Amino acid sequence: MNPASIANSPYKYDVNLLNGNFYFTNNIGYLGKSSDGDRGFIRNVDGQQRFLNSDLRLGAMGVMLSLKNKASIGIQYQFRTVASGIDISPEFIEQFGRLGSIEFAGSSVVGQSGDAAAMGWHDLSFTYAGLVVDNGYYRVKVGGTFKLVNPIGNAVARLESLSYASDDTGLVEVTNLQGQVAYSENLNDFEQFDGTEPIKFPPGTGYRLAVDVGVVYETSLFRDDPQRDAGNSYYADIRYEQRLGVSITDIGKMSFNYGSASFDVLNVLPQTTPIDFDNLLSGISSVRELQDSIATVSDVADLTGSYTVSMPTALNVNYDYNFRNNWFLNVAGQFDFSKLMNADYRINYPNSITITPRYETGFSGAYFPVYVNLEGDMELGAALRYGPITLGTHSLGSLFSAKPESGGVFFSLNINKLKLNSDKPYCFGSSKTGTAGTRRKRTPLHKRKKFLFF
Repeated sequence: MNPASIANSPYKYDVNLLNGNFYFTNNIGYLGKSSDGDRGFIRNVDGQQRFLNSDLRLGAMGVMLSLKNKASIGIQYQFRTVASGIDISPEFIEQFGRLGSIEFAGSSVVGQSGDAAAMGWHDLSFTYAGLVVDNGYYRVKVGGTFKLVNPIGNAVARLESLSYASDDTGLVEVTNLQGQVAYSENLNDFEQFDGTEPIKFPPGTGYRLAVDVGVVYETSLFRDDPQRDAGNSYYADIRYEQRLGVSITDIGKMSFNYGSASFDVLNVLPQTTPIDFDNLLSGISSVRELQDSIATVSDVADLTGSYTVSMPTALNVNYDYNFRNNWFLNVAGQFDFSKLMNADYRINYPNSITITPRYETGFSGAYFPVYVNLEGDMELGAALRYGPITLGTHSLGSLFSAKPESGGVFFSLNINKLKLNSDKPYCFGSSKTGTAGTRRKRTPLHKRKKFLFF
């Protein structure tokens, strides 16, 4: 989340062989049993503004290398998808498909709105980070990442305004309907959009550029004094007491040509009789069929030319405190900056704060993040690291809840090498973990021979 963090790394190299992350959250509904006993997606009915977010990442062969001047470089490949629903009015989401029921017959809504978007892409990133200040008391690091982004597809939907009133039988008079439905041109061939081919992994649309930038400020855990007679400075692999990092990630936007069935909804047609809105939007299997159905009640026009979609641009603020004895506390905030990309549509991460106490040595770790989505979602996660393997879940509650609204899992497989020789216990401690510090008496630095290291 911050390219500057790899500068002055304790590792000679860190190779990520494989990593994955999947997380989904929403407040539209939950998985549960309906009144007839079938398990499925059940919508909430509480009048709250709706949101959804999904994040999928799969990566392989990420490499970080330390350079001699305390700088570091990194190369990483990931396949990423993000889906987001933003500021969705609740009434239509609750009533759609159920307007003929006793619960919603005779209801009316005014000015319903909302945005939804999804995009997948290949992401090849190149990172350089350097240590620019180190005076023994604090350190400042800066870094940047250039990303070659190759989108494999995008779909967006925008409801600008929807107003209707239903009678006691659930038939509806629509008084206002405006919005857009669009997708990228490379999806035309698939039957879910406007073609005849079954859905498959589509080709990319061409490489674009995105950027991450970051800065890290650290206060030193100790200050070396080569003139001390004892020569017992505390050397650890994590050599800061406090760390504050600020970064902006995924700065950029993607451009696409409109797919052939993309359309603009202009306004409603004159209606002589109420319509069965539930039936109008049921059984639709493609964007073309959706356009044809809406055209029976509203003016529609094909969308042509190109449109832009923001990357999930975010401001990341991260504070980490080292209590020593391998205990740490991390507080991280992620805030949506996608509006700044000035794009036609946007995908985004929700504003959130995560508080993570952890116990961590060089060989193992335990992590307990508390995630608070500022839209109203709260999760308790957990993760364990043993050697090269990390495995965890974003949402322990979803594993046990009878009505889960979210869920996620992540994993990572890494091989790394400490800069110093971790096989020597007098350098890194008897556990050979890389975080234990030596407290044995050693030859002071000013008395050592030049050809000796310790």
